[in-house]
Amino acid sequence: MCYLTGCGNVSEQNTGTGQMAPVSEENTITYQLLEEPELNYEVPEMVPGLCVPSGGYDVSEDKIAHVYGKLLPEEFHLVERESGDMVYKGAFSEVTYHKDTATYSAVADFSNFTQVGEFVLQCDYLGYSYPFYIEENLQENALAEMVEMFPEQLAKCEDLQKSVDGVLLLLLSYEFYGEVYETETEETPAVLSAVKNYVEVLAEAVEAEEPKLEYDPYMVAALLAKHGHTYQAFDWNAGNDAIKLAKKLWKKAENDEELASEYEILAAAELYRATGTYSYRKLVQDYFTAQIEEEKVLTSHYDVLAALTHFKTDYKVNRSLCNTLMDVVLDRAEDAVAYISLDNQLLSSNSREEKLTEIMWNMVYVSVVEYVITNYEYGDLLENQYFYLQGRNPDAYDYVNEMVVDSPGMQAAYMMMLCEHLAHDHLE
Repeated sequence: MCYLTGCGNVSEQNTGTGQMAPVSEENTITYQLLEEPELNYEVPEMVPGLCVPSGGYDVSEDKIAHVYGKLLPEEFHLVERESGDMVYKGAFSEVTYHKDTATYSAVADFSNFTQVGEFVLQCDYLGYSYPFYIEENLQENALAEMVEMFPEQLAKCEDLQKSVDGVLLLLLSYEFYGEVYETETEETPAVLSAVKNYVEVLAEAVEAEEPKLEYDPYMVAALLAKHGHTYQAFDWNAGNDAIKLAKKLWKKAENDEELASEYEILAAAELYRATGTYSYRKLVQDYFTAQIEEEKVLTSHYDVLAALTHFKTDYKVNRSLCNTLMDVVLDRAEDAVAYISLDNQLLSSNSREEKLTEIMWNMVYVSVVEYVITNYEYGDLLENQYFYLQGRNPDAYDYVNEMVVDSPGMQAAYMMMLCEHLAHDHLE
């Protein structure tokens, strides 16, 4: 009898693992089927080695891609997507070898290419990047699109606190970078119109005492006072109505002895700036003075927002206290700059959303300080972070479109960072 490959005696040998291995004897080769193998058909995630920002590049700005790979060729090609024609080629720069991962990183710089259109980067070994556009007025258009979509994100958000935090940050962004939001074709900036619509709906629900609406009165008072103070410049009556409701909610909160709120000092700071009432100022100053004495200054994001509001108050403030608080904000910005690389590395951890939220708050601090002192080191960091979040990172992950736009708070922080770019021309 013949068995597959030969004729003669059949011999088997046990390997000791339950499997039978082939045994070779004179003129005889015998095979035994092994145990059923475990097959895994999961396709590994493919990450482009040529990492570009999803938002693309402005014609007038530097155009830099980050490159990662086991092997790097000497040059890269810029290819027009529709025609497939190569329109530019260049050599990699800043080539670095990383022993821990046995990979190279480099920079592909095509800043002197000024043609608009849709393109991809290509090189040997690494293939192609994701497609991207080169456009005129790209950052201005990106900011306008985010402002337009912000109300939609607020409507989708089911967490009232996250929505309010987003609107508070957006108003803060307008306070520092109002000239970036304003255009010659509109009487009221679109960003303030979007906030007004949200605030009016929230105010109606509060005044109607809707049973399903659970809220912190200090939180809503802070938002109404901030919005009202800002909006008075465009519609005094509408702004004043918001401030009146904020004062009403403040009294409601004061009468609730069991209420403990992290928004209380922020609400007091906003109401003092909006009304000039001494009792609010005293509360803010006593609170921060006690923090300084205890060496626990600006312990929450809302305390930082309260301090920033107090800095910009036209009524009388304690300048020495404000200077001390500003020094703390400067230190926070320094910390953010020092740890930004580590922060970015930790984005790949399981706590990605939580970590990204913290990074966006750090960018708010840096944007504020950059506005105050115009530190170009901070400007460069914000520029790099702007592109990093769009996909110019080792994972080629588009944090902006995958995560930032789904969170009102992160979206508002990102818009503030974008405003800083536009205000100080770091992207030119």
